[in-house]
Amino acid sequence: MAGKVYFDLREQLDQYSVGFPATKSGIEIKIHRRGYLFPLRIVKSIEESSMYMTKILLKKFAGLSHRYRILLLIGALGFIVCGAVLGNGREKQMPVESASPRLVRSFTVISAQGGVAEYTGVIHARTESDLGFRVSGKIIEKLVKAGDHVKRGQTLMRLDPTDLQLAVNAARANEEAARAQNNRAVSDERRQRALVTIEAVSVQQYDHAKSAADATTAQLNSAIAYSRQMENQVGYAVLRADADGVIMERPADVGQVVSAGNVVIRLAHDGAREAVVNLPEGNTKIAKTVAIARLYADSGQTFPAKLRELSAMADPLTRTYQARYSLGGGENAPLGATVTVHLYGDNGNGAAQPYEIPVGALYDDGTGTSVWVIDPDTLSLSRRFVQVAKLGSETALVSKGLKPGERILALGTHLVKEGERVNILPGPEKEHR
Repeated sequence: MAGKVYFDLREQLDQYSVGFPATKSGIEIKIHRRGYLFPLRIVKSIEESSMYMTKILLKKFAGLSHRYRILLLIGALGFIVCGAVLGNGREKQMPVESASPRLVRSFTVISAQGGVAEYTGVIHARTESDLGFRVSGKIIEKLVKAGDHVKRGQTLMRLDPTDLQLAVNAARANEEAARAQNNRAVSDERRQRALVTIEAVSVQQYDHAKSAADATTAQLNSAIAYSRQMENQVGYAVLRADADGVIMERPADVGQVVSAGNVVIRLAHDGAREAVVNLPEGNTKIAKTVAIARLYADSGQTFPAKLRELSAMADPLTRTYQARYSLGGGENAPLGATVTVHLYGDNGNGAAQPYEIPVGALYDDGTGTSVWVIDPDTLSLSRRFVQVAKLGSETALVSKGLKPGERILALGTHLVKEGERVNILPGPEKEHR
């Protein structure tokens, strides 16, 4: 950037003038009087200019005449203007960096008194489909295996279509025969109608021809419908996925002859996951209380659970009730994994349950003790005030303000702000009871 600020004072100060050429290397201050040049200083950098000019002006100011004092004051003012112009230009050229979400450590809160009851179950998809062919036949091709992820409409298996195609050919032949009979009957009815108007034939003969035409028309419609049905049967020889999901099991294989409706593939739909457990008769009353699900293979991975379905009657053999708990944020939970569901009651007296959390999770800016709660959907932070019942060297016992299953910030509470989005560090989370 290059520029020049120039003050011409010839009329006021007998042709005295001050020039301020501004270049990339700095600002050069010069005083002109009647064509003579008096260089004062070349400033090498804008950063040094303010301090240096202040020193020079204070040292020389006392020994100058009144006119030179005015000139130097004007020069200092012009220098400040140039510095501001250059500074603004530099600020505009600086790129604005976009802030990425902060990496944080978190954990899931569990009651300090533990669950009232714990039950072991299995992770299932909310929707599981037993897929089978709508026609009988011999499997000639399999295109997927257990564990594959498939898309809606993707081909999974095929049957031998030979017999089905022969049935289609036969249905089409019957359709053509019915059409020929109908054409003849309709023509006879048309001729009989013309003859009956001139009384060349009896009305009874015309009624007979009309009935034959109507019957053959109905037979033709039936043949057309059957032909379309047989064509659809050929399409049923190809088994396609009815939704996005994962192949859980494939009971049938190539070469096997299957009947219509036999299960050949089990498909777990993408989306919500559920923990399926069996509750004894005596504990069904606490099934709807607060629940937490923890994976057996990774005890650090937990999910808030909510009862979605409870069987209406007990199993006749085990005398237990099947309960299905929806897992919050568990869309990626491994299917078939062992899971433990912790049920929390009201401790028998309706008292609030205490929660033990690390001291590093507490935040107090003078307005009250609080924690940062992480939203499971948006990963944004929200401050929540809590009541601390007991404070230890490493942990704090919170008596009010938290819920089991909530994920809160474990460290660096003073570095974040309300509404800030974060990224949670991978790895097992440390949980506290």
